[in-house]
Amino acid sequence: NQELLALQERISRRKLSRWVGKEVEVLIEERNRRGQLSGRTRTNVNVVSEGPDACIGELVRLRVERATATTLIGELL
Repeated sequence: NQELLALQERISRRKLSRWVGKEVEVLIEERNRRGQLSGRTRTNVNVVSEGPDACIGELVRLRVERATATTLIGELL
């Protein structure tokens, strides 16, 4: 089971790392428990960023700075 989870994490990280450096449109939904803006791309990929509360409920453009196995981390443009 652990081997499968590790394999899945590597695959997911590789897939999301392709987004790094690209600009994406994100619907900001809320602040996460760390206080970051949290939203999703049109393809349902989870994205977090720093930014003002005014972004919540809005479509914003972000540049993807890095990726984890489950989340893109971006900067507002």
